[in-house]
Amino acid sequence: MKKIGLSFLLFISLGLSIAQAPNQFKYQAVARNTAGDILANQSVGFEISILQNSTSGTSVYTETHAVTTNAFGLANLNIGGGAVVSGTFNTIDWGGAIYFIQVKLDAAGGTAYVLMGSSQLLSVPYALNAKTVSSIDWSAVTNIPADLADGDDTGGSAAWSALTGVPAGFVDGVDNDLLAGLTCATNQIALYNGTSWVCTTYGSVTGQNSFDAYGTAQAVSLITTTTYTLIPGLTQTLVIPANCKVIVSTNGGVQCTAGGVAFAAVDIGIHVDGVPSPQAGQQQIIASNTDAIGQMLVYWGMTKTYTLTAGTHTIDVRYRDSGAGTADGNVSGTNPLIQGVLTVTIINI
Repeated sequence: MKKIGLSFLLFISLGLSIAQAPNQFKYQAVARNTAGDILANQSVGFEISILQNSTSGTSVYTETHAVTTNAFGLANLNIGGGAVVSGTFNTIDWGGAIYFIQVKLDAAGGTAYVLMGSSQLLSVPYALNAKTVSSIDWSAVTNIPADLADGDDTGGSAAWSALTGVPAGFVDGVDNDLLAGLTCATNQIALYNGTSWVCTTYGSVTGQNSFDAYGTAQAVSLITTTTYTLIPGLTQTLVIPANCKVIVSTNGGVQCTAGGVAFAAVDIGIHVDGVPSPQAGQQQIIASNTDAIGQMLVYWGMTKTYTLTAGTHTIDVRYRDSGAGTADGNVSGTNPLIQGVLTVTIINI
């Protein structure tokens, strides 16, 4: 019978929050035979022990797992979630000693375990120790807001409002999407604007920053389209600090969809909070074919400066048909030759 080996891959802590740190961490291993061949789609048994202080130290916890490897021989285990043999995983004092993980394997999926080796647990699983912060006697710590005196933040944001220099997103002592019940994009954070939580594109709280947004799809301005419609991708929602000027620039292309002698007439407008600019900020683009050349391209380009109240504002670029053309128009898209761009620059004055 071939001997069986393991390739240890990685450890991952799932301690995402102090208040609800799960009492488990992930362990992955690839089972191979002595020839280096993976044991794919095979039932295997593991015995996992947490040893204290050394590879031959006392076991503070032991559990077993019966799993099936995948097509790559990979086995996934949730340490702390197996069948308990001895000890209590929840009571391991991760900060009180160094620990090692000992792995035993039965390649036949039974309980005739063979020792495969031990390795030291480094910093990742110790994130579980962070949850013990809930037992701290906050009353003995100075300079802690009143609503944190019992170790949590159940008293609302009143005490935090008395602190200076705290960003708006931290008025409740926490800054994350989960608190707000939102799922924000990777370039956004959840901020509290004084009324509600909103997903906001990250920007400097000092007001010195610039942000770009690019067209994500081509829009078609039909001759019958007479109301402004968002150009896909050309929108940004930003928290504008006080005492700032906002410079909005946009450019992109419009193409006449017809061949032969025809023209598309499309209006392009910068909008702030859904309102088109009453002065400047709007252009009419006419893409006109000739006898020899069809599907002509013409480009818009404009810049306008705004003075906006402090708070959250949505700035976008929209299109509509002027009603005077003889053909539809393609607006923006993902091809760099026609793709629209919206640049918002915030300057502290």
